Amino acid sequence: MTPVGLIGLLLSFAALPMASVRLTQSRLLLFLALLIVHLCSTVVYYVYVLHNTADTSTYFYDGWHLARWPFKLGTVFTVQLVQSMKETIGGSYLDYFLIFQAVGFWGVVLIMRSFEEIHIALAVPPTALTTALLFLPGLHFWTSAIGKDAPLLFATSLAVWSVLSLRTRLIPFAIALGVMVLFRPHVALITAVSLALAAAVDSRSSIGARIGLLILALGGSALVAMSVDTTFNMTVSNPDSVADFFARKAQVNDTIAGTTSIAGASMPMKLFSQLYRPLFLDANGALGLIASVENCIFIAMTLFLLSRWQQVLRLTRSVFFLEFAIIFAATLTILLSMVFYNVGLGLRQKVMILPAWLAFFAANWAYYVKTREVRPETRELPA
Repeated sequence: MTPVGLIGLLLSFAALPMASVRLTQSRLLLFLALLIVHLCSTVVYYVYVLHNTADTSTYFYDGWHLARWPFKLGTVFTVQLVQSMKETIGGSYLDYFLIFQAVGFWGVVLIMRSFEEIHIALAVPPTALTTALLFLPGLHFWTSAIGKDAPLLFATSLAVWSVLSLRTRLIPFAIALGVMVLFRPHVALITAVSLALAAAVDSRSSIGARIGLLILALGGSALVAMSVDTTFNMTVSNPDSVADFFARKAQVNDTIAGTTSIAGASMPMKLFSQLYRPLFLDANGALGLIASVENCIFIAMTLFLLSRWQQVLRLTRSVFFLEFAIIFAATLTILLSMVFYNVGLGLRQKVMILPAWLAFFAANWAYYVKTREVRPETRELPA
């Protein structure tokens, strides 16, 4: 590790002010525990790629010479960013793992902060369950390496945190969209559209506020759509162009084989695979078994929400943030399920959904805890 790697470590510690509304000893210890887990995940990922093929080598070594290509968002931008940094400040393979893990760790800290603000809004102390969710292995592993996953977790976490108090956090939300545009423009489009849909269905807001949110969200959607058009060679406003894009993806998927390929599977199976696979029987090695345990947790979370669907529906309809979170998570899950082709890729893609999905669950779990502590006749939804 060179001084470049130390920059990554310092960037990780720089997230401390965001860790809590009021930093206490317990919050500091939680922050440090999360950082240790994230750094351990970075080392594991780094050792793994030294002996296995991974996208990280494409970004760092640029075997395809993408740095010479004309500027393009997504993978090309990521390669050009890494190569520009190498030319400017140097650094080793491990150093850039440490830099990118810092970006991913900021995303984890923003989820931690969102959980805290949700509990404060509901006047519920932090629970052991929501704290434990911050240590989900996939949340740390996939966001600890060179690539697009760490910036995407940061951006989606920042967007979720911003919507918790959107009136005072418009600039952070815009920054989140900007980061998404650079690495995965279609995620930025989904985020902006989700905000617009949440504003449209939010009956509690005044007409003026709803119109303002719609204008803001639709304006952002239009700008992002232009980036999507350029990146994917399709016109978002043209249904035929979008249909052709998915048809091309389907043709590519049909040519891919493998034990975890889901090419040709039905849409329900693709959705299930995106959310809950692998599940032990189709797990490969220790990493697959860890992912299977994690997916069992996701299944338990889903069953909890379904078992209390009436409470979930009432709470969602009464809180704008939850409307946004569920629209964003559901829309992104469906669209990702339509284009991904194997379980391994699905695990990485799920990282983008986790901030909204986890925050949605945390709010419903905290409200459940709150209602257990009061008499039924005194239960009320938060304003």
